[in-house]
Amino acid sequence: MGRTLDEVINKLPPDRQARIASLAEKKMDDMIAHATTRTDFRKAVGKTQVEVAKELEIKQNAVSHKDEKRSDT
Repeated sequence: MGRTLDEVINKLPPDRQARIASLAEKKMDDMIAHATTRTDFRKAVGKTQVEVAKELEIKQNAVSHKDEKRSDT
C-alpha cells in the first residue's frame, strides 16, 4: 500500500513542512479570492458536496441541484 501525502510531509524537516503549509494556505486564499461560483468556493475550501450538505443539515442532492446549479450564484 502506498504512502499518503500527510505521511510524506510529516517525514520532512520542520522548516520544509512550514513552507509547504504556507504555500498551501496562499493557494487556498487565491482560489477563494477567484471563486466565481459556489462550486469553485466549495472546492477551494476542500469540501465535498456531502460534507457541505452534512454541515447545512440538508441532503447532498440539494447542494448539487438547488445550490450549485443555480444561475444566480
